[in-house]
Amino acid sequence: MPSRLPIALAVLVAGCSLVGCGGRDPVTVQLRKDRQFLRSEVEDLRARNAELEARLAAVEVTDGATLSATQLAATPTATDLAFGRLTGLSSEQSLDVYVTPVDAVGDVIKVGGSVKVSLFDLSTAEETALGEWTFDAAELRDRWRSGRLFSGYVVTCPLDAPPADDAELTVRVQFDDALTGRSLVGVKVLGE
Repeated sequence: MPSRLPIALAVLVAGCSLVGCGGRDPVTVQLRKDRQFLRSEVEDLRARNAELEARLAAVEVTDGATLSATQLAATPTATDLAFGRLTGLSSEQSLDVYVTPVDAVGDVIKVGGSVKVSLFDLSTAEETALGEWTFDAAELRDRWRSGRLFSGYVVTCPLDAPPADDAELTVRVQFDDALTGRSLVGVKVLGE
């Protein structure tokens, strides 16, 4: 037995120096610290990612929200169109249309949407279209006027040719409400 002890001791010392039993290798210590730091970073990033996903989901819900039937019923919406008294030919080259969306009780309501204006001559057996003009929501938004005598949209429609003197001109306006998707139509005979 005594002859085996020095050999076993030599193997043990050699093994410890190769494996690192005595002291800690500085590279191994740094790797363990880095690994722990990265694990901590991953946990923090996962928590931040979950928070951002929750916030994004909340934004998507509010951006894509639609009104319920109850909410829509309680919200004033346009139900008809009223024409301003200045609607008519402003010259031989243009038609000015003063139109106001109104709610169920006749109050003016400023609501976004688009407008299609059509001008007809009804003096002949066949109705003759003299022009058609379309204004999208962005164009129409900039044409809102509000004052003591009139509040509503004012659109100017250029004419290709002046109408005949004996023409019976009728304006038809279709307003597409951006909130409800409803189409409202108003008709006005000019000169009345």
